[in-house]
Amino acid sequence: MIKVGKDNRYFLVNNLFLGALWTTRPWMATVPLMLSVLIYFFLLKDFKKIFYWLISLPVAVLVLLIVYARLLAEGWSIYKVLSIQKWILWYHQSRLINFGTVGPFIYLDRWYVWWGDKPYLPIVQWSIFWPIFTTLALIFSFLVFLKIAGLAKNKLKNFEFDKKITFLSLWVIFYLGFLSIGNINSRYVFYLLPYCYLLGVYFIILLNKVWD
Repeated sequence: MIKVGKDNRYFLVNNLFLGALWTTRPWMATVPLMLSVLIYFFLLKDFKKIFYWLISLPVAVLVLLIVYARLLAEGWSIYKVLSIQKWILWYHQSRLINFGTVGPFIYLDRWYVWWGDKPYLPIVQWSIFWPIFTTLALIFSFLVFLKIAGLAKNKLKNFEFDKKITFLSLWVIFYLGFLSIGNINSRYVFYLLPYCYLLGVYFIILLNKVWD
């Protein structure tokens, strides 16, 4: 989402696309993304970029209001327009089933549903690679944060990685957390799996270099 560079005008473009995302998806689905951005810059101790990102965030709200311009023209208040996102949140809350169903979904090929005679169904798209690469991505992310925090320095002294990969680790962790509190299906997990594959492959390559 965020292109790190000297020109902070990139943040305007990024928040423009964030606003576009709000117009097509519930705003709460972008919370893991925004948290990943903030924590990433915080870990880099780049507080200047955090400042520029935050002051350009109203661009996203402006894009959302532009999409609802017709409702505003018909006399809706800004509060009422923004409350549409609240209704979307309430709708999704009404579909919550069990906390943590993302675990069985990824690892056990079990999709918990609220209809029919069976508590869960098999997932047509499920692959054994889902649990393998999700596990690799989580292990790698755990080691990344151990390294950043300065823990286990002796054991991780040869564990070197591109700092930018930290953003993907944050996304995987926060998005998994987001999926853990709501109803899940295949279309949501496909925002997660490609990054698990990337982190998993990166981790394997990194381990080969360390062992060599």
